[in-house]
Amino acid sequence: MFTALTSIVPTRVALKTRTKPTHKVRSGVIAYTNWMLDGVGCSGARSDDSTLVKSKNLKNNVVHCPVKPIDLTALCMSHDGRFEMLDALFEQHGDDIFVSNLAPMDSQNGSITMTVDGEVLPPFAKTVLTPGSRVQIGDEIYEVNRNVHAHA
Repeated sequence: MFTALTSIVPTRVALKTRTKPTHKVRSGVIAYTNWMLDGVGCSGARSDDSTLVKSKNLKNNVVHCPVKPIDLTALCMSHDGRFEMLDALFEQHGDDIFVSNLAPMDSQNGSITMTVDGEVLPPFAKTVLTPGSRVQIGDEIYEVNRNVHAHA
């Protein structure tokens, strides 16, 4: 007499299986080093912290600070691994940075054109720089800083 129009048996629905993401996910630690060149005491002068400001003891006793620190790593990368500034050539190999003196020695006056940590760098010589090294190019003294970035 009565016919059932619907079934009381539940229907089965196929569950959607999850697929793996199509983009690659980085796994591991990412680390890189940035080498910066800045005037001695300039970071304190920029932040207006008088405890960080140190005199550079120049002939005219004037502190010359770049507007912002010079990013040697970025400049080396954009110039095929080497960057020339005044009479200095900076080269980065891996995490190390090197400086070379490009100025020939003034034999008449015997003037020193470049020192690294107070030691004269002979013309066309090359040395490795370490964090905190002080490089004198002409009358300007710069301090070498290293920023290490690492994250997972």
